[in-house]
Amino acid sequence: MKERTIMNFPKFKNIEIINEIRNKYDPLADKVNPHITIVFPFACKLENEEIESWIKNALTGMHPYKHTIE
Repeated sequence: MKERTIMNFPKFKNIEIINEIRNKYDPLADKVNPHITIVFPFACKLENEEIESWIKNALTGMHPYKHTIE
């Protein structure tokens, strides 16, 4: 069983500041780009395509949203 997580990788205007802070405090800063974690790590037997299909099906009828980080 694989360990999975679901993350959103938005485009940040202040990426330099975010990376500076992450390099100081986040031991995984050099492993993953700045992100927003949607689902924290979970064990799963499904393949990427199956997870993607499940998510798309679960979100049917949902509308996109905009988020602002200041």
